[in-house]
Amino acid sequence: MKPQPARLARSLCLAFALGAGGVATAASGDAAAEGSLPAQELTPRTLYHFLLAEIAGARGQIGLSAQLYLDLARSTRDPRIARRATEIAMYSRNLVMARGAAEIWTEVAPDSEEARRVLAGLSGAGRAEDINLDAIQFQLARVLAQSNGRLPQNLLSLGHTLARVPDKQAVRGIVMRLTEPYVEVPEAHIARAQAAQAVEDRMSALAAVDRALELRNGWEPAVLLKVQILQQAGAHAEALRVLEAEVARAPASRPLRLAKA
Repeated sequence: MKPQPARLARSLCLAFALGAGGVATAASGDAAAEGSLPAQELTPRTLYHFLLAEIAGARGQIGLSAQLYLDLARSTRDPRIARRATEIAMYSRNLVMARGAAEIWTEVAPDSEEARRVLAGLSGAGRAEDINLDAIQFQLARVLAQSNGRLPQNLLSLGHTLARVPDKQAVRGIVMRLTEPYVEVPEAHIARAQAAQAVEDRMSALAAVDRALELRNGWEPAVLLKVQILQQAGAHAEALRVLEAEVARAPASRPLRLAKA
């Protein structure tokens, strides 16, 4: 299969942005998030490997493309390249390569929430004996501490980020510790509820959801999660009662009406 012209054009834009020392940052769309970008000399060798990586990907040789991008990330130390290397390695399902690329990404973009979140998620994948739970917790603690206006979203994403960790009891412990500084934020209790639900501790999950609803009365995601937990516990009549009460309170809510249907 021949490489797509549009894809190669985007790749060339990023390549020339590297050579311009970050001046042509609009080509990558990520420069603002990546912070200070290193000045790069666009040598013939770098351009050759860059295009070779894209052509390999376009031809379905994803493993080769991922390896070439990882080599480029190591040589250029550019966060845009490191991010691209991570994405392609994840797509190729090569977790070792993806972790290596993500580690470079976090090193060269230490203020990037996304880089740390991706690294934490990748650190939880693979064989149980290879998983460093302390490193995962450290990365996620930094993400939450530096969230600024994205704290609610980052709290809600904890479950997804930790989904690959096979030890769900360990995940629950990590979530409990990570959310301890944020117990006045409703999303922290949703994260706790989801972690409890994963180990089938429905009483604790319901208690966490109820605390979220105390902090934000009538919050639809919490209401729907509570109904789901009740249904899983076999308490169908109570789940229906909760739904009917919430629909009566907010009759215009489409999600609540759909859940009740």
